[in-house]
Amino acid sequence: MDEKIIARVPPNDAQAEQAVLGAMLVDKNAVLTVIEILKPDDFYRNEHIEIYSAILDLYNNRECNRFVDSKRTIKT
Repeated sequence: MDEKIIARVPPNDAQAEQAVLGAMLVDKNAVLTVIEILKPDDFYRNEHIEIYSAILDLYNNRECNRFVDSKRTIKT
């Protein structure tokens, strides 16, 4: 039997990631809950890591009500 390294994709669920990010965008309390549980590296998709990080930056800068600006933060 050949010993081949098989590349495996780690378990992930894009819809679950999107649901978490969406909740964080509409509910400040969701941000408080999620930041206690998840870190940026817990997301599989790079786009979701960037969005989560932008939300964290806005939250840490006390700009919770300015999540609309997250798109601008992500692009810079």
